[in-house]
Parts: sequence; structure tokens; C-alpha cells
Amino acid sequence: MKWNVAFHHDVRTRTAEVEVYDIVGDPWAGTTAFSMLYQLRALDVDNLVVRINSVGGSVSDGMDIYTLFREHPARNKIARISGCAASIATVLALGCNPVEMHENS
Repeated sequence: MKWNVAFHHDVRTRTAEVEVYDIVGDPWAGTTAFSMLYQLRALDVDNLVVRINSVGGSVSDGMDIYTLFREHPARNKIARISGCAASIATVLALGCNPVEMHENS
């Protein structure tokens, strides 16, 4: 899979949604910490929703992305696991509070 990290920003509700649907740390998918750094910095929002369906990936990139989520100034940071959050993808979810997931996740 390629290019499966998406950023959606709704100015009216001051909400941004980040979709991580690929391998963490994969430069072809855009999920490296470096690529996410500048995109997250550009989001001036109150609500950050992080949707995750990932089998994991690079520990170093994952730990850095976790820190980026924790340090983001949004008041509400919600992780929504829509499928799988395996390995380091679990750590990404822990950068948010609360973490929501379906029974089948």
C-alpha cells in the first residue's frame, strides 16, 4: 500500500483527522515521523482525531510520532482504531486520550 496517510482539516469545527492506514515508518506511504512533523505542525485545531489501521512498523518512527501526538496543542486528541493497531501502531494510539475501538478491532 502507498500513500495511505491522509490529513483532513475542517476549519468550521476546528477538527483535523489523521488517517494512518499503512506501515509506520514507510517513506513511500508518508508515515515517517519527519513527514508527519510538518503536517501536524500546520494543524491549528482544537480536536485531533487519529484513525488507525496498521500492522506496525518502525519503532523509532512510531515513538517519534507518539511524541508528536502528545505534544500537539489540540485540547482533544482521540485515537480511533478502525481495524488493527499492531506492534508500534499501538503506541501511536497511546499518544491520544481517549482510545476508541470496536469489538472486532
